[in-house]
Amino acid sequence: MGDRELRLHSPVGAEAVVYTWPLTSGRGSDRHDGAVEIVETIRWVCEDFPELKLPLENNILSDYDTKSYDSMRSLCDRFNRAIDSMVQLSKGTSLPQRVNKKPSRGLLRHILQQVYNQAVREPDRLNQYEPFSPEVYGETSFELVCQMIDEIQITSDDVFIDLGSGVGQVVLQMAAATPCKVCFGVEKAEIPSMYADDMNGNFKKWMKWYGKHYGEYHLIKGDFLTEEHREKIVSATIVFVNNFAFGPTVDHMLKERFADLKDGARIVSSKSFCPLNFRITDRNLSDIGTIMHVSEMVPLKGSVSWTGKPVSYYLHVIDRTKLERYFQKYKNIKTRNGMTHVNGLAIENGEAVNGRACRYRNRRETKSADQSSETESETTDSSELPRVTTRRAWSDYCTNKGRSSQSEDECNGKGRTQRKKQLRRKLPRAGKPPPASVAPAPQPRPPTARRTKAPRQPKRGKPKKPIKITGALDLLHSETLLSTTQQGEGKKLPPAPGCVDQQLTSLTTITTGQLVHEELEIPPAPAETPYALQVLLDLYRTQFMDWIDMMKRPSYKDFTEAEIRKEKVCGTSLRGETRVL
Repeated sequence: MGDRELRLHSPVGAEAVVYTWPLTSGRGSDRHDGAVEIVETIRWVCEDFPELKLPLENNILSDYDTKSYDSMRSLCDRFNRAIDSMVQLSKGTSLPQRVNKKPSRGLLRHILQQVYNQAVREPDRLNQYEPFSPEVYGETSFELVCQMIDEIQITSDDVFIDLGSGVGQVVLQMAAATPCKVCFGVEKAEIPSMYADDMNGNFKKWMKWYGKHYGEYHLIKGDFLTEEHREKIVSATIVFVNNFAFGPTVDHMLKERFADLKDGARIVSSKSFCPLNFRITDRNLSDIGTIMHVSEMVPLKGSVSWTGKPVSYYLHVIDRTKLERYFQKYKNIKTRNGMTHVNGLAIENGEAVNGRACRYRNRRETKSADQSSETESETTDSSELPRVTTRRAWSDYCTNKGRSSQSEDECNGKGRTQRKKQLRRKLPRAGKPPPASVAPAPQPRPPTARRTKAPRQPKRGKPKKPIKITGALDLLHSETLLSTTQQGEGKKLPPAPGCVDQQLTSLTTITTGQLVHEELEIPPAPAETPYALQVLLDLYRTQFMDWIDMMKRPSYKDFTEAEIRKEKVCGTSLRGETRVL
């Protein structure tokens, strides 16, 4: 044994671990005392081997000084002798039956703390990340992972994956505390991935030293959003993601991958992927909430490293029957009283109507019927008492009504008198000729029709003035003649900037009365160049020659120097603003 080294022998005969004196490391809140760790290791060995608990506590752990090298060396030597004798005596006994078992939670917490202290020697380097970016580093506590294990029934068929695993603490805890088939951890950042490699080596060493069993796990360096790791995410049945600092872009990409998870898959996250009170409607059928149930886990104090306050985590369970049940409502359709009922839901004209809406519709129909009857009665009454708004209209109404009523009375009286006279007519005497045939009594005039309110006629707009197109046609004709004749070349306006003036072909009538079509001349060279392209090239040539002529002038030098000075002033101003920012 070296002068400044402390060794601890394994209680199962594995390779001894070595501590180097001085045992303290770190500073501030990250200060670690290796002497205290050695004492705690001995105590956990006593808990794991009850037959050694009494002698070790009475003879070894009764007297020691963590600040003295000699005292700690004596403590380690006495522990090693006791462990070596126990290993020799246990050969061929039941000791191998206690090996390769899962560690208890208390022992696993101690092992993970040992692994972290020896692997992460500079914890401050973990905080070297870009603020407010998805790469913000944060650690999850041991208690939160235990809570997740208790709430989720984990079997040997489950596959666990930690998206953004950091140094790999959660993955190691799941591999040692659960019967998962395999555990994956994917981390993109450079420094946490480097520490994760050291965590992997130290974890295997200490688990072998204690003689404890752990499941298969893999700590992978990479981006979990790439297609390389998509299959791992889709095949997982338990997904853990600390997405508290993830942006909307990363969350959306995660939702796309979670949509392909198997039914029954569970997702534990620090920020829910859909509201707790999510309800399926026709407008959100494409949302991830239609295939998952969300519940909030009991917040734990100190569950994360970035705050001491309780932080809520959310459990999502994939269940596609939730969406199937929603569509099942539109099956087994029954029709009753002219209305479609789907599982107790009334549907009319393709729209769902609840019971309150049905009652309101019936009430509305009854009310409309009452209003229609009242309208008829009002119309009848309005014939007797019309709506008049002026004194003159009222006097006219009274006059007209008086005349109409008088004429009605006269007609009725004449009818009655004629009928009475007709009844009093005497029969002709015998021997006298019968009187001339009496003309039939005039039919009584029908009563005056009751006045009803005439319907309003829609207001007519002002009549549109007819468009005179004679002048426009003459103008178009004259312009066409100017464009097709040579006499109009001096009368035409110059073409607009950027436009090409092309003269139309002329049509002349010869003595035979036949029309002769004259084509425009096409430049002979180059023959393979289209006419429109040749015109454009000529325009470019003209502009280029004008620019060369301007560069030959003496004023061009002054113009160029002025532009250079202006750009220098602008550059100086921009550099000044850059220094201020």
